[in-house]
Amino acid sequence: MIHPVLLQIWPWPDGVPVQIHGMDKDPFFALEGDIDAARELVETVGPELATLFVYPGDRHLFADSSLPSYDADAAALVVRRSRGFLEPAWLASKIHGEDIQVGSGIFTETQVPVEPGRPLVTSADEQVQSR
Repeated sequence: MIHPVLLQIWPWPDGVPVQIHGMDKDPFFALEGDIDAARELVETVGPELATLFVYPGDRHLFADSSLPSYDADAAALVVRRSRGFLEPAWLASKIHGEDIQVGSGIFTETQVPVEPGRPLVTSADEQVQSR
């Protein structure tokens, strides 16, 4: 995550998509203001280019399997969503030269579909299966 102060100095570049992943009780992400900066970034960039995923939990660096804070379920979702975010754009640019919508707005874990094989979120109206 980019520190909120840096976004004041260097605004996010126009037209550049972004995904942000964090836990709702992470002492650094949620409790020191990064989550607020992430929400502001999504609002500034727009939901067509920016997506914030908020997972339940209090772990920082939860996607790093070498650390005690590792959360396998949340990390798997981060990887799946990140690949879904990156692969279509890369393939389209290499094969078709198409622009692909990669943003979806702001979602908490309870608003995002989690079943395997589903495409990346495209609407806040989609229902969620519990884990």
